Amino acid sequence: MIITLRPIALAAALSLVVSPATAQQNGPGAGNSKQFDTVTRQISTLSAMGSQTMGDAVIALAVARKQTVTVAIVDAGGNLLYFRRMDGTGTGTIPAAIGKAKSALALEAPTQTFSDMASRNLGLALGFLSSDFTILGGGQPIRINGMVVGGIAVSGGAGGEDDLYNNAGLAAIGATLAD
Repeated sequence: MIITLRPIALAAALSLVVSPATAQQNGPGAGNSKQFDTVTRQISTLSAMGSQTMGDAVIALAVARKQTVTVAIVDAGGNLLYFRRMDGTGTGTIPAAIGKAKSALALEAPTQTFSDMASRNLGLALGFLSSDFTILGGGQPIRINGMVVGGIAVSGGAGGEDDLYNNAGLAAIGATLAD
């Protein structure tokens, strides 16, 4: 059996095939961008290259100061983008740095703030800890153009100098330093 399509039937059949452009036009919220805006959102996040630039600045400062540190940098979703533990840095700094970076991101504030608050309020300290937030100083949110795009943390710096290293990483990408 041979099937022949007449021009009108062919045009009708082809109209059923949806091109990507048509799918976008007819997708969620088509014709109603206000509705679409309430269903989705766009976020800015730190790139892998940005995290590498930050991490390199932290490590360069540590080498210049003849110290060893662990650095953790997370993106806006709390996903680890950069991690490095320098030779000679204790293994306990691994979970500390990652936890500080994630906590600074989630609460959009330096972790030293949590440490200060928790030292005055045991209930608050327990609340932070039970929510998987760290109360160790040394984590900073990463702000670009007023938006938090990630978190950075250093662990292992001598005498509570972790934020000195964080600030070097933040400055390397022009991020706003937290108060």
